[in-house]
Amino acid sequence: MAHFTAFDGSCDSSALLGVIVNIDRFLPVVQFDAKKIRSEIRNPWAHCDFTKWTTTKYGDSFQLMEQLITNLRLGQNFLSGTKLDVEIVAEIRQQTHILSKYAQRVCKETDIKFVKVQKELTDLESKNPNVDLCDKYGRSPLCWASDEGHTDVVKLLLEKNPDVDLCDNIAYSPLFCASYKGHTNVVKLLLEKNPDVDLCDNNGYSPLFCASHKGHTNVVKLLLEKNPNVDLCDNDERSPLFMASFKGHTDAVKLLLEKNPNVDLCDKYGRSPLCWASDEGHTNVVKLLLEKHPDVDLCDNDGRSPLLMASLKGHTDAVKLLLEKDPNVDLCDKDGWSPLLFASQEGNTDIVKLLLERNPDVDLCDNDGRSCLVLKDILQ
Repeated sequence: MAHFTAFDGSCDSSALLGVIVNIDRFLPVVQFDAKKIRSEIRNPWAHCDFTKWTTTKYGDSFQLMEQLITNLRLGQNFLSGTKLDVEIVAEIRQQTHILSKYAQRVCKETDIKFVKVQKELTDLESKNPNVDLCDKYGRSPLCWASDEGHTDVVKLLLEKNPDVDLCDNIAYSPLFCASYKGHTNVVKLLLEKNPDVDLCDNNGYSPLFCASHKGHTNVVKLLLEKNPNVDLCDNDERSPLFMASFKGHTDAVKLLLEKNPNVDLCDKYGRSPLCWASDEGHTNVVKLLLEKHPDVDLCDNDGRSPLLMASLKGHTDAVKLLLEKDPNVDLCDKDGWSPLLFASQEGNTDIVKLLLERNPDVDLCDNDGRSCLVLKDILQ
């Protein structure tokens, strides 16, 4: 073994953590350990680069030295008469002792630094940062936390009394984000701070509009408890009831209808909630809407009634429900097409049968002079 020189403050001992000199005379596994100790322990130490000597570094070093001692098989070598005298053991013990002392010093310094960092964090907490500070998108911490559904974070932020109506660059408020994403618990927390429940984004979407559109029933229920404007429409004149009906969200429709909204409120295309529900075949929604006595003959901008749309699409159950309200079965669209003409063209036999029970004008022609019988001949 190389002669060991004790570690001192000058760090000029190149023999610090020295390893076996005649390494090639030992087993390959010992040679491997020795080379690793030389590169990972001795050299960094000899060059006084103590910035890398962390607690983890020391732990790895001890483990590596333990591995070397194990692989030397000192007890076995002594018993077999190998010329490995006690100097090897003495030097390893001495080097380990020095390493241990330095590790204690580093640990102490680390503890001091840890306390310093902890104090800085405590000081930062007591400084009350600006909770309404927004990013380049205009989003505040509360807005982001609400959008991601981080309930615990939202709760902490709300304790600092942020602006709950602070919107981002496209007018998304925290309540809007939480409602759109369906984060019920976040919505509940935000509503306790009495935000503007009718605050809309650039498209005119309100929190209730978004929750109704997405079918977030629990969120819809919470919002309705705050008495929002249930007839508040977006830029395309679509109401929350319109969106819930269009998407077939039966439970949301049921909740909205309890607030007595305008069931005949139409979008920019002149379509009512009943017209869309009939067009999409949402039978349960059609049934709920009809209980509120809407105008069953209310047509869109193309002159198409709910009955015409259901007949065209082949939604037999919806047609059956609509016919119970005695609609005008001969009401035609702008092209002169009646429900019976559409049902005949599409071959919806069950619907044709239902319509005929209402005694429609079977000779009624479209703008091109085609009647149900003519269509039948053409299709055959």
